[in-house]
Amino acid sequence: MRPSTQKLAMKFSALAFSTLLLASQTLLGFVELDRGELLLETRFQAVHDSNIRGNNIKESDTIFSVDPTLRYERSSGRGSLGASAGFNIMRFNDFSEFDSENFHAEFNLGFPVARGSPLAGGVNFGYIEDTRVDQFVNDLVSSERTSFGLNGQYRVRQKISVRGDLSFSDNKTATGNFSDSQDKSARAGIIIHDVWQSVGVTVDYRIRRLKTSGGTVERNDKDKSIFIGLTGQLLPEHIFHKLEAYASFSMQKIDSSSTGGQNNRSAVGYDAQLSWEARPTTNINLSFSKDHQVTINDEIVENSNWSLGVQQQFSQLMTGSLNAVWRKLNYIGGLNRNDDRFGVTASLAYVLGRNWSAGLNVSYDDSNSNEDRFNYDRLQTGIYSTFRF
Repeated sequence: MRPSTQKLAMKFSALAFSTLLLASQTLLGFVELDRGELLLETRFQAVHDSNIRGNNIKESDTIFSVDPTLRYERSSGRGSLGASAGFNIMRFNDFSEFDSENFHAEFNLGFPVARGSPLAGGVNFGYIEDTRVDQFVNDLVSSERTSFGLNGQYRVRQKISVRGDLSFSDNKTATGNFSDSQDKSARAGIIIHDVWQSVGVTVDYRIRRLKTSGGTVERNDKDKSIFIGLTGQLLPEHIFHKLEAYASFSMQKIDSSSTGGQNNRSAVGYDAQLSWEARPTTNINLSFSKDHQVTINDEIVENSNWSLGVQQQFSQLMTGSLNAVWRKLNYIGGLNRNDDRFGVTASLAYVLGRNWSAGLNVSYDDSNSNEDRFNYDRLQTGIYSTFRF
């Protein structure tokens, strides 16, 4: 958590930087830099939230936000580069104590290799400050996250590729007595292409270490997992043309030590994703997943998710989407809490000009839990406009 003086300085810097960006829109314009594009994108949004904390207290408010972001994008035959930095400034109409200025920055680099090279991969870095409802503690939480990732894949033979990745994230909470965490993982695996027609097989081994600190319990979890998956045209092509699919099954062995003692457990997970271009203007996505997570309260949750989404292009200027999600949360380790949640989100976007777009977002969430605090519903209705220069 930052000292109060540092937080005030950060807020002043955020406001000053954002004001400078907004004032420079008409002056900056479009800039081409070393065969890349430098753009200023500013998003204005107003949202009415019927339940700003996401629990049964049901406090409502209208939230206004502005997010000026500088973006640099470059794509060539030898790689790609993307970088962005900006501020998301949020103002609550009634609950001003939740006002925030959150900085965010991202950097993504695709390996600069020759066209047709058997090597592929990239590097990514991110820093995000955020203020939003945490789905596990059901309250507004401010946090900051630093992440780094490195991934690569090399085609050894026509039908065999090897791959691997490294990832690191550092999460700090600036609200309440919640835990900070560090998550490190390394993965290595093999892909066997076209085992049956266009279906391939993947086998991966992962080592992961999660450490938490600053909360009521300090954890030190070591996770060793095996993932076995299928990828490609898993369903009949004559029925599901242009279908991309992936499905994996994981077996995990977790050794956990904490201030409460030692604990060893086994866990099973799965992850399946289907993306189907039903028509040139219609895409359908279906996903299933089950994994285990550690919350900022140091609680272990078995998290099952099922989601269905449809994206529709009505015209060259108008697009829309509809998504439905069902979640089942089972808390493990002495807690008697189980949540069933259903959510649906609809959005509509319209291009008003070359560099100007606007849209509408509506989302509804309903939670049923065996603990009263987590029985709630939440309706969010928002409008936004985005300008690019």
